[in-house]
Amino acid sequence: MRNQERTVSLLTIVFVAALLATAGCSADNPVGPIGGGGSTIQVDASGAGDFESVAAAVQAATPGTVIRIGPGNFDGRIVVSQGIELVGSGPATVLTAPGTVQSYPDDSGDDDQAVIEIRGTGNIVIRDLAVRGPVDGIVVRDSFSVALMNVTSSGNGDEGVDIRNSRDVTVTGTFSDNGDIGVQARDGSAGVTVSGSTISGNAHRGVRFRDSVGCSLSTSTIDNHIDDGVLVRDSTGAAINDNTIAGNTGYGVRIDNAPDTVVQGNSFEMNGEGDVRED
Repeated sequence: MRNQERTVSLLTIVFVAALLATAGCSADNPVGPIGGGGSTIQVDASGAGDFESVAAAVQAATPGTVIRIGPGNFDGRIVVSQGIELVGSGPATVLTAPGTVQSYPDDSGDDDQAVIEIRGTGNIVIRDLAVRGPVDGIVVRDSFSVALMNVTSSGNGDEGVDIRNSRDVTVTGTFSDNGDIGVQARDGSAGVTVSGSTISGNAHRGVRFRDSVGCSLSTSTIDNHIDDGVLVRDSTGAAINDNTIAGNTGYGVRIDNAPDTVVQGNSFEMNGEGDVRED
């Protein structure tokens, strides 16, 4: 009799556990409740997803959440402060921000706004989307282990990507026609890697590493800037390798107080003041 009671109790426990395990799942949400760690949230401009707003999805997310964003135009000014993944549908997913164009230079006091800001966190992935607005495209501040992959950050009022006091940041994509610099790492940033990117026609420089450690630029095209293509200033351990650097009004690469910078394997053409200058 006791054996039968134990068998019934075990069956009951298994049955209840199965109900609990599937309570938050469905064909539309197979990974469980929205916002749960490791879950997926769908953002759709037509209302067919979990949210129509990227900001609302980010607010609902918890660490490990993947937010998938369909094609369309979405409001920006997104602040990411926990480890999540934002995945667009390619250039057809566009985040924009309203406002007035920030003033030049890039390190003035009004450049603290961005279409997407990653702040004080780590383990972030942003990929397969575009950002555009009168402010910075993407700001990475006080963060670590950040991947910006296949991102288009062009036509912004200030930087395409501005990395500050952050480490282990990977950047690939298109960063063109911004109001100041295409991609920059500064304020103690370390281990920033820019590769496989097109950086063109920005109003000041293509890439700047300033007050940084161990940052690199490789296998990218940097062309047609009003000033230098690349500036490395007050930095250590920088590497500028295997890029095409052409048509910049200033120098192709300018090195200022960064004596151990490695420059090799690059193709230079028609840079107005010369290919490489080291001060």
